[in-house]
Parts: sequence; structure tokens; C-alpha cells
Amino acid sequence: MYMTEGLGHVGRSSRHVRAQDVPAVEEPHNLLRLRPMLTGRDSGDELSVTWVQLDGRHRRLRVRRTTRTYYVLSGAFTFHVGGEPPVVVSADDVLLLERDAAYWFEGRGSYLVLNTPAFSPDDDEYLEDEPVQRT
Repeated sequence: MYMTEGLGHVGRSSRHVRAQDVPAVEEPHNLLRLRPMLTGRDSGDELSVTWVQLDGRHRRLRVRRTTRTYYVLSGAFTFHVGGEPPVVVSADDVLLLERDAAYWFEGRGSYLVLNTPAFSPDDDEYLEDEPVQRT
């Protein structure tokens, strides 16, 4: 679905991605903007890395195939994972979500999301169809 435009080869076994070369994609149903920095196509389906900016609430979902890691670059987000108490994740924090974890989150800021194996468009199973709201 997403192609990494700015991916360049540095050598035979390294790649360099310039954020400004990767077009941003708007995702209004989740109040976010994203840049797919590294896709499965780039990594042999082992890893994907996406820069995301969120301003509001991300819909509740479950990821069946991948382990998902969030690294917060700026701002803060409150994650609601299964029946666990909410956790606030701020700049320089990392949150690891195992496969099949149902979750939603809200906040303002930017983060990197890493998927192993790489993200595929059919990975995200949205669990409700509530309208999103700005926080």
C-alpha cells in the first residue's frame, strides 16, 4: 500500500531514508498523519518503520500478525491495552505490544511505530466503529 520514495542505498547492506523525501499520508479516521519510512518491501518483510503524528484518539484495534513497538518522539499518549490500567507513554519512552493485544490510545505528539514482521494493510483489525474525537 505504501511505497518508500526516499529509500536510498548507502552500500550493499545499508539503506538511508530521508524523512523529507517520504510523502506524508493523511489518515483522517484516526486523526493522524504518517510517513512510511521503511516498508516490508524494503526489508524483505522483516520490519516496517512509520513516523506518525497524532492529535486525538486512535480507534481501538487488534494486530494479529505483528509485534508492534511504539517509540514516542514528542508529546504524550495514554494507551489502553486489554483490561490493564492505562499507561502514559511520553517522549523517549517505548511501549511494546504483543500480537493479538486489543488496544486504543489518545494524545498529541509524534512517534515511530515498528512492526515485526513488517506491517501489511490487513494486519489492523478495528474493533469498533466509534467516531474519533480530538482530546
